[in-house]
Amino acid sequence: GFHRLFFRQNIKDEDENLKFSYVTMLRHPVDRVWSHYWYHRNRPGDQNHPFTKDKTFEKWIQTVEFGRNAMVSY
Repeated sequence: GFHRLFFRQNIKDEDENLKFSYVTMLRHPVDRVWSHYWYHRNRPGDQNHPFTKDKTFEKWIQTVEFGRNAMVSY
């Protein structure tokens, strides 16, 4: 499984029958974009803060490329 990419050096042939569990965490796309906006807006030291500091959420979505939810745009 996918775990072998990270733990290959720790898994021996005799451990082949180890059981692994996988978890998928999904986040609503609107919540994610809202959080992304507030993260940049509230952190003056962040490199993207200048793009959010004087913009409403609506204006930010319309004018900033990374304001769009790239995770679901393809």
